[in-house]
Amino acid sequence: MQISLQAASKDIIFINGDDFGLDKRTNERIVHCLSNNLISSTTLLANKPGFEDAIELIHKYKFNGRVGFHVNLTDGLALSDEMKNFIGADISKFKAHLLKHFFTKVERQAIYSEIRAQLQTIFDNGVVPTHIDSHGHIHRYLGILMIMQKVAEEYQIKYIRRMKNLYMKKNITNIVFKRIYNICYSYIGIVSTKYVTSLYPYVLNNCKLKNIELICHPGNKEEFNFLCADRYSTFLLERKKDIRFEPFFINNRLIDLPVKPGLKIT
Repeated sequence: MQISLQAASKDIIFINGDDFGLDKRTNERIVHCLSNNLISSTTLLANKPGFEDAIELIHKYKFNGRVGFHVNLTDGLALSDEMKNFIGADISKFKAHLLKHFFTKVERQAIYSEIRAQLQTIFDNGVVPTHIDSHGHIHRYLGILMIMQKVAEEYQIKYIRRMKNLYMKKNITNIVFKRIYNICYSYIGIVSTKYVTSLYPYVLNNCKLKNIELICHPGNKEEFNFLCADRYSTFLLERKKDIRFEPFFINNRLIDLPVKPGLKIT
């Protein structure tokens, strides 16, 4: 089923904290941000040392509905047999195969199996991801985006983060590529906000655009300090009518969460 690229509400602003599950310190900072409504949501790494701790925290603080899936093909452990057979247990060895838009059949199968294994691991631990993005924004490569979309469709996840398109360096290559990329987004029926950028420049430039996802990394000390600073508190107060802190919203309504048979949402 084709879903309009414009399905995301024009009024929505949501702030995502990447890298939940990276390590315990990152987890603590993300829990602080979620609990105090400094961010709207987070995305979870399934193959990093902090994953089990993150799972416990999600259930303890009832964060289901505010947690997405952070695809990771560049760091940590491979979870699928196909990826392990292809490059071994250390998934960082796959980096050499990522710097392109088209993949061999073997590479495509390894990518598909690994993304699916990571997502299934999250489901198996009682968490229902509401949206998808990727570590290092690797789905800027169209071949990976297409595979991510296939897995997302299988699990009934509608939202995949688009490329950053504000406060970026502009050159003819980037402009042409982003147009092609956005056409592909529309063609394969992905739901996304119209704009995506990092949180800090958005706040710094007093940007008023809506229908936007703002990205931050609370595990980073400087970014976490900014999230706890007075300037950011002022921003939240000024924009509180626009920012969504409820479970993940599109079109001002809760997305129908994909539910694995027998899975109890807490």
